[in-house]
Amino acid sequence: MFTNSYKKIVLYIIIIGTTMHSQGQVIMPKKAANISYAPLHVGDTLPDIIFKDLTNYPLKNPPAAHFKGKIMILDFWSTYCSNCIEGFSKMEALQQEFTGKMQIILINSIETKEVIETRMQKMKKYMPNVGLSALPAVNGDANWRFLFPHRSVPQHVWIDIKGKVVAITDDKAATSLNVKKLLEEGKINLPLKDDLLNKEVKQIGLLLPVDATLPDIYYSCFMRYSRRIGNLPSSPYDRSKDGMASRYTFINSISGLYKTAFSKVNAASGIPIRMIFEGIDVSKYQLPLDQSKVNEWGEKYGYVYELRVPVEQESNWQEIMQEDLNQYFGRLQRINGRIEKRRFQSLVLIKKANLTLKKRGMAFKRILGQLRNLENMSVNRPFIDESGITGFVDFELKGDLSNLENIKHQLLPNGLDIIEAERTVDVLVIRNKNQY
Repeated sequence: MFTNSYKKIVLYIIIIGTTMHSQGQVIMPKKAANISYAPLHVGDTLPDIIFKDLTNYPLKNPPAAHFKGKIMILDFWSTYCSNCIEGFSKMEALQQEFTGKMQIILINSIETKEVIETRMQKMKKYMPNVGLSALPAVNGDANWRFLFPHRSVPQHVWIDIKGKVVAITDDKAATSLNVKKLLEEGKINLPLKDDLLNKEVKQIGLLLPVDATLPDIYYSCFMRYSRRIGNLPSSPYDRSKDGMASRYTFINSISGLYKTAFSKVNAASGIPIRMIFEGIDVSKYQLPLDQSKVNEWGEKYGYVYELRVPVEQESNWQEIMQEDLNQYFGRLQRINGRIEKRRFQSLVLIKKANLTLKKRGMAFKRILGQLRNLENMSVNRPFIDESGITGFVDFELKGDLSNLENIKHQLLPNGLDIIEAERTVDVLVIRNKNQY
């Protein structure tokens, strides 16, 4: 019989096949004025709504009927979503390929044009190549958020030549192959992005008790990733209701789960955990570089993990998660992950002369963020900061930041340099259990 001593453990390990959802910015709907449209679903017809103050288009306020005869993709985004901004060039190329047959419209329902332009200008300081898209865009019209409710972006709504909604999905489906299929066949079946369910997950968790009077004491579970759940961050919920703390981690790869479980190792430095694989097929554990294959990959290798523990045990959640990962994937995949100290030939940032610090200017941590892109653990080359600098500086890095010589050329006049030297670092090593 279970008691409140928490000495008994209920362990649920469940695998449920479904699809994945791309990571992006969470959108929290607010009440919009003069709402006259009900939420639409796949199969519904788009009403003759006005694309208000449409930019980058000959007509300022065209009705939806204006676009009939063409496929439409409504690309919902925000300036807080880096995936959305990075996807602009892809969507522009797709629009150019199907000019006259398709119209892509960007919709930012939470920010006005002025807010967007201000934020993008600020982002240019540490992302020099960032910029607004040349695609037609609607900004600040909250009605679109109620017409197509969502909690995260990017979200893509596909509309056929007759004005019918044929897909509500993520950005991974926006490929030439899918556009051609819809043009030729008049229909298409794309994975559904319905991320509103994550509100329910926050409240009641992934697992429901058979009997509500039976209190859950302690459990963890694995499931196949579901785009319907959305992309909740790793954080505790429900701790005030029943003395329990739920930890939800919606990561779409095994390597992502391991990074979450072992992230405390590098928490003090703020550096993402370094990971290497030894003696295993990496394709099963990391997202493919080809974004069009992510959904297919997720059906085979994507996971969701949930841990529910007593509040007094919440500080130990990562240690518990580490044990769960090694136990479950140790049996399923014959792998094991642990932190080891390894010595690598590294890129090391050093201070060669006194550096003038400012009360205002470019935050040095932003420069460090750019320099950390030089790290490449696929070839065992860490980047390490030994400059000891904090605060603000009066310079910024420009040009090709993947070119080490270009970076060194800019650092040297400011009393900094990057050298190659051996250093010992903590590394998360994932390998076949038989190799231990």
